Amino acid sequence: MDLFVTWGDGSASIFQGADNNDPKYPFTAEYKVSGSGWKGAKTVSGGNFAGSGPDGLMVSWESGEVTWFSHVSQNGFSKEEQLRPANTTWKEYAKLTAVGKYTGNALRDDVLVVWQDGSISLFPDLGTNKLAGEIQLQKAMAVGTYIAQISGGEFTGKANSDLLIRWKNGAASIFPGVTPSAKPFHDEIAFRLPDSAWKNTLSVTAGAFAANNRPGDVLVRWNDGNLGLYPAVDAAGTHGEVDLLN
Repeated sequence: MDLFVTWGDGSASIFQGADNNDPKYPFTAEYKVSGSGWKGAKTVSGGNFAGSGPDGLMVSWESGEVTWFSHVSQNGFSKEEQLRPANTTWKEYAKLTAVGKYTGNALRDDVLVVWQDGSISLFPDLGTNKLAGEIQLQKAMAVGTYIAQISGGEFTGKANSDLLIRWKNGAASIFPGVTPSAKPFHDEIAFRLPDSAWKNTLSVTAGAFAANNRPGDVLVRWNDGNLGLYPAVDAAGTHGEVDLLN
């Protein structure tokens, strides 16, 4: 699986996924795809929004504007489409986004949003519905305000995507098979305790970076500048980190 990266200067790159299964070498090439236009991006989430061709991106900007690209590749971007104009709600209250398969639709095109008040929303089928049809998965709760990072992946073999959460205190959990039901977050798998080394992560990203067949690997960017890969994460948690930069 490819990896889309935005840099501090506003440029962006795509790292091409390797065809091998060696977790030490998950990428084979870097393609610079943008000069400086990504400096105002607050969250960027990739998904299969169109059902064919390369994956696309949903972006929430610091202004509160929300846009998406149906396809992104080393050759560039499809036409950018606006989902929300600049607005206070997304500017001040949208905290984190993750894309996964959280409904009956076969595509990985459902957008999960964590808000500043600890509530969590689901916007199903972005490619079809855009940001219509919001479903509240969790009302405003104190526990939701402790969420630091999220990513959608496939770790437990459920029909729907799992949600990986890194908490502010360094704990980390997997919630299997999230659905828009009475109990969307259930059977929590806590695989890191509070004050673990994960307190030092700057981002966690699930994807198919090793086996290349399902998004069950987790890339972790550390606050010391290092980058680690945890291949084949499952219901038992992680099984060793591969250091990618040393």
